[in-house]
Amino acid sequence: PSAESPHSDLQAEWATNVNTVDAHWANLNGGGVAVEIRAAVPAEPPPPPPPPPPVSPTLSTVTADPASIAAGGPTATITVAVKDESGAPISGATVVLSATGDGNTLVQPAGPTDASGVATGTLSSSVVGSATVSATANGTAITQTATVEVTEPPPPPPPPPPPTEVVTPDPVTIDAIMARVKPDPRVQFPQSAAPTDEAFAVAVINLASALAKGDSDALNRMLDPGAKETLDGLVNSGDWDTSTERIEAVRVIRTEDSGIVYVAVQEPGSAYLLGWMGRPEGAGFVFGGAPSAPMIKSRASEFDGMSAFELAGAGATLPTTPAPAEEPTEPATPAAPSSGGGGRTPVVGG
Repeated sequence: PSAESPHSDLQAEWATNVNTVDAHWANLNGGGVAVEIRAAVPAEPPPPPPPPPPVSPTLSTVTADPASIAAGGPTATITVAVKDESGAPISGATVVLSATGDGNTLVQPAGPTDASGVATGTLSSSVVGSATVSATANGTAITQTATVEVTEPPPPPPPPPPPTEVVTPDPVTIDAIMARVKPDPRVQFPQSAAPTDEAFAVAVINLASALAKGDSDALNRMLDPGAKETLDGLVNSGDWDTSTERIEAVRVIRTEDSGIVYVAVQEPGSAYLLGWMGRPEGAGFVFGGAPSAPMIKSRASEFDGMSAFELAGAGATLPTTPAPAEEPTEPATPAAPSSGGGGRTPVVGG
């Protein structure tokens, strides 16, 4: 400090990073001046971190999982666990992998060892053989190595089997069968309504012929018990003769492999539907009633091309398979057609 009094007579100027200090006195009263300048002592830097412990080449490990891979296929994970001479894990160690063999793809660890002293990489190969993987940690070669066997890739899966070809039988030729059976000339059976089963086609032709002729005895032999009962009632009441004597044609409209048959009965000026369900019995077929729509058209051919559900009528449930022999189908009691059908009771059927 200055001996001047007051101290404010001493003025000084300095600046950071400037090596000089300027001082002067506004009023100099003393005979001598002493100036002492003290520089601040910088803080001591922190000591450097201790070096990592030396890697133990014998306690550190190198492993592969799985130990066998297919060429060109999946990878093996290479795990390196770095330890010091006491067996403690060393974190932050730099691990470098190497492998013997051809066709290898060796991926180095993404970073240094973690808190457990572990770093991982991967190995894959396109060449069959044996690959030996070794590692260094902080430049120290680890004694243990890992062997990965590269095997032949598995054979490719066989190609899928070709789709099963569904062979749909061709419909039978109706004209040839009609020529052989020789039904009543009023039977009409267009080829478009032909089934695939010839025996079924013959049975349908015989059914239509018996209707056209009004032959109750022939028809009775083709019916199941429920339909026979209905036919007997029509015959006994005289409605059978009244209905069949007006028939001008019986036209087969549709057949289904399930046994469904629809025929249209043509009377003077109108035609109505009858539905049947056929099932095999012995060498032939027997028939029972099936649902049919209460539609009247001018000509029987006007029913051609209608679907089975249209022919069955709204809300009807069609059977998908023929009824078993021990459970005959009971025909529904047919309703009388509208005035377009002449007001007559339809012959037996649905």
